[in-house]
Amino acid sequence: MSWDSGAMRQHFEKMQGVLDADNEILNIEDYVDQFLRTRGYALTDESRLRVAMRLEQITEWTHYTASELDHWLDTCFKA
Repeated sequence: MSWDSGAMRQHFEKMQGVLDADNEILNIEDYVDQFLRTRGYALTDESRLRVAMRLEQITEWTHYTASELDHWLDTCFKA
């Protein structure tokens, strides 16, 4: 499965870009890869899908910063 596949893209339909520390807008795919890479997780479709499914749980998708999402995802994956 790749980022371009319909199965993967469906998880990101409602999500907009994510603001990074430099106030640059990252597309959601780049953010997910950055999150996985900086946390030492493998850049696999399975890992990407796990993060995508967590992000999908955010009911009100507004503009989030990478640090806000990092913190939230870190708490989700601690268990």
